[in-house]
Amino acid sequence: MEMTVRKFKATIVRKILYKYSFLVKVRLPKIIVVETTNRCMLKCPTCPTAHAMKRPLGDMSLDTFKRILDQINWKLQKLELGYSGEPLLNRNIIDMVRLVKRRGFYTGFDSNGMLLEKYA
Repeated sequence: MEMTVRKFKATIVRKILYKYSFLVKVRLPKIIVVETTNRCMLKCPTCPTAHAMKRPLGDMSLDTFKRILDQINWKLQKLELGYSGEPLLNRNIIDMVRLVKRRGFYTGFDSNGMLLEKYA
């Protein structure tokens, strides 16, 4: 019941913003963070990914990532490819970086570097 009321309110707000958009300056985000995976090979003692996360572990598919990219129709400063996991564990991370670069967005991600050791 509460979710229905919330959806109804959100619909009303969207319709008002659409109709009177000339009165409202909409600020789209300049930086977007996309969690490409929530998996990590380390179990750091202070990391919530390793100890407190309740949702299942997994990787974002390339199709889902493409759908997200298709919805971004404004200029971004950066599309960050990582949040709580180790992005290099997602086997599609290189393809994701290529897709972002083709769109002309700056991109990057933070890594613990463990999977780069063989390249050092």
